[in-house]
Amino acid sequence: MPWAATQLSSRRRFLAGAGAAAAGLALAPIVGRTRGRAATAPRANSADEPRHLVYVWQFSTDGDAAAIRRTLAAHGLGLVLKTHDGTEWMSEYDHSRDAVDGPDRVAELAAYFEAGGVPLHAWAVVRGEQPAREAEMAAQVLAAGARSLTIDLEPHPGFWRGSAADARTFGRALRRRQPDAWLVTSVDARPWLIDRVPLADFSEFTDELAPQLYWESFANDANIAKFAASGFVPGRDGVTPAFLHQTTARVLGAFGRPVHPIGEGAAGVWDEFMDGAFAHDASTVSVWRLGTTAPAVWDALRAYPPRSNSYVVQPGDTLSLIAARMSTTVQRLVEANAIADPNRIAVGRTLLLRSTARGEAVRAGGAYGGSYTVQPGDTLGALAARWGTTVEAIVAANGLADANHISIGQALAIP
Repeated sequence: MPWAATQLSSRRRFLAGAGAAAAGLALAPIVGRTRGRAATAPRANSADEPRHLVYVWQFSTDGDAAAIRRTLAAHGLGLVLKTHDGTEWMSEYDHSRDAVDGPDRVAELAAYFEAGGVPLHAWAVVRGEQPAREAEMAAQVLAAGARSLTIDLEPHPGFWRGSAADARTFGRALRRRQPDAWLVTSVDARPWLIDRVPLADFSEFTDELAPQLYWESFANDANIAKFAASGFVPGRDGVTPAFLHQTTARVLGAFGRPVHPIGEGAAGVWDEFMDGAFAHDASTVSVWRLGTTAPAVWDALRAYPPRSNSYVVQPGDTLSLIAARMSTTVQRLVEANAIADPNRIAVGRTLLLRSTARGEAVRAGGAYGGSYTVQPGDTLGALAARWGTTVEAIVAANGLADANHISIGQALAIP
């Protein structure tokens, strides 16, 4: 089950000459097939804005293309569509008329959804049994118009079966064909499962990690016992979105990639999930999946619009003012933009608010190994909960004399 993709559309260029194809599909949704050269539609400006994303598994279970486009367009959301599984296109499993049976079909669907203001991203299960062929199919999907590709990497039956060497073969082959594409690795982030997939190898060639955070599905006695045995003890409320965000930050922090969380559409307490996602620096989230998502989730997503990842410096701006206004820190701005002198920023410069570069975060020994600048309203208790550590550990790491007194602007080491 799968996953997310980011909205940085500049990572992909669509093929030219598809305006007519888009118009035809808009009038007759996905009925005719255009064989031969794949083509995609130009993107409308409205579709270039950051979007929360919704996963679709099969048209036969989540709805036909026309219904999906209406729903997502009405709520300002993007689509993450499953295109293939291993070396089989989805038409092998999905027998609806809209099912993906190759790159030409991806191009038709991309044109159709983009013409309706719905950005199209793709996801696929990679098994590792034929890594070169799987890389070729992934590259074809991206060339046909998908804005990004999310690789569903899980240790369960029917998913990954290859080795670390197969992962590297897949990654090298895909990056040769698509060096600038935005690639995401989605994982079942329960701690006892991470070591069963070659995530370190996948993170070398992907830009982002998308953990599957299914708080209601994970909330059973067996999982709670395994969380505790792995060193992650749920609180009295059990497996909550906040608990999974904290666990994920610790489990995935060592891989040094931005995190884009995927929430459980059939579950409740989405406000808590969104609060946790933004508190851990996500700009957008994804929903698994359209056919099972409760209507209240659309309201929650509307209440938490995507956060822009850029800011244009205005006259009178300083990094500290920008950090306060955009809910980030001076240190993050400096690191994300390689700023040599924090006291000198040029008017008109576009700043990234959060880093998206592969390998930007340096972690060691499974610890955070980083720092945090205290913001107004912060307490050690709140920071400990956010970072999955304890007040005592923060006090010890920073040599604090008084756990009840920290200063705004103070840099804290995060243990």
